[in-house]
Amino acid sequence: MRLPNPQNLTITSGVQALQGVDAVGEDLSFRSELERCVCKCYKKMPDMSINGENDKTFFVLKFRGTKLFAVENEIGGLTIMLPEEY
Repeated sequence: MRLPNPQNLTITSGVQALQGVDAVGEDLSFRSELERCVCKCYKKMPDMSINGENDKTFFVLKFRGTKLFAVENEIGGLTIMLPEEY
């Protein structure tokens, strides 16, 4: 089983719109802040779930107070989206 690369992110337009909300630290760009959050959550997930819970191919995370989904995509990375975009 090949796991998605958490540094190969695709983000939806809904997530991109969060860029103007509650910026944390002027030294971090939106993209690098999001990547750090995704990587941190990714490391906590099991490689594979056998009971339907979150794993490295599909998990839920909080970013700037907003619930997001991280979903494995066809290019070996993760697509980050709002729940309503799933």
